[in-house]
Amino acid sequence: MKIKIMICALMASFNVFASQCYQIKFQQDQQEITGSFDSQGMACIEFKIQAKHYVRGSGLGIEKLVVQKGNQQHIRTLFTDNPADARQSIGFTVPQAGKYRLSAKGKAGAPWQLTLSFPRYIPWDNDYGQQPASPRLKQLQAEVAKGKGTHTFWREMAHHGTPLIEDYDGKNKRVTFLWRGAKANVFILGAPSNDHDPMSHLAGTDVWFRSYIVPSDTLTQYKLAPDLPQLEGTADEQRRAILVTAQADPLNKNVVPTVSEDVFNHDSLLALRPTLCDVERFRQLPFHGDVKVHQFQSRILGNSREIAIYQPVMPMKQPAILVLFDGKIYRKQYHIDRFFDSLIEEGKIPPMYVVFVDSLDNARRGQELPPNPDFAEFMASELMPWLAAQGIEAPAERTIISGSSYGGLASSWVAFNHPELFGNVLSMSVGASGRRA
Repeated sequence: MKIKIMICALMASFNVFASQCYQIKFQQDQQEITGSFDSQGMACIEFKIQAKHYVRGSGLGIEKLVVQKGNQQHIRTLFTDNPADARQSIGFTVPQAGKYRLSAKGKAGAPWQLTLSFPRYIPWDNDYGQQPASPRLKQLQAEVAKGKGTHTFWREMAHHGTPLIEDYDGKNKRVTFLWRGAKANVFILGAPSNDHDPMSHLAGTDVWFRSYIVPSDTLTQYKLAPDLPQLEGTADEQRRAILVTAQADPLNKNVVPTVSEDVFNHDSLLALRPTLCDVERFRQLPFHGDVKVHQFQSRILGNSREIAIYQPVMPMKQPAILVLFDGKIYRKQYHIDRFFDSLIEEGKIPPMYVVFVDSLDNARRGQELPPNPDFAEFMASELMPWLAAQGIEAPAERTIISGSSYGGLASSWVAFNHPELFGNVLSMSVGASGRRA
């Protein structure tokens, strides 16, 4: 069903904040809604959703999209800082049936498009079936067998924080991820296995868990996804369904990059040695270096992206470069440029240029970063020569290329194809398949 909304023609009935929203019908079939942003770059769409349904779709021409309750109570930011030419997939649940709105932001007067459907919400029945190895969970299991409940256990977990961390041996810890009260499944996004791992239900309780043996200095971020829906689609679509409900661990106070406006937009941090990653401390330190942001047009890839270049204030005895994929996220959300700046000032790492390469959006990230000859050619024939023309160049043995997940895969692929440019690779969080959400 295609609905044309002539917002520009109806501007007289809208105030500058687009307080009047377009109403769409509740139906499971996909609807397409189009319109133009008002003079303040705002648009909104209201919908009613019935129980046991959720929302799927995509947005085009929209920089930021937020879910609100009917009274404009914030529920969830679906995406932000999105390129206007990027189609961004969306999927989300709401707390209960009722009236909600999507508040969209973009360029004043520019066109936008949404596709929406309201499929039935059927949680995927997926219990990993692991028996407890954790001494504390074994104790809980014994208590439950004697007729006790879980209230004391959860009060203890809230006091100490999760995950549950127990000694294992001199070099490793047992880490147990926990969730309370899911109906059919809980998955870990960013599990120590580097995959989307299902958790196990402790029979007769409201406890879901999964345990791992990890090194005593483990540092990783993760989310927990309760009751993710079962989709009638491909295996990859089912895999990405984890993003519908993935959220921060409610009993873990350590978050990264910082607490956001909702639990869906920051990760929980497992830091067995907390001093390794103190984002807040680095954010508050004085910044000595310089960051210049450029828009770089690629003929090979047919698109434009942000390239940000960090230059330390300290002179380099020998030039060195770090090229980092997903650079906009690392720089704007994680403030990684401040990490480098501080570590250089403290003499812990040598001065170097850091080149932050933006990945645009999820769709193009998934096309470009997994092994892609065109992307490798873009790096070798366009980006690196352009950097050299800016005076930013170093021999291969002093050039590092790095990224995580798809970015880690791209790092290995580009360096393999162009060892004359990239002599060092730091490839992080890449599974054997190279697939990540």
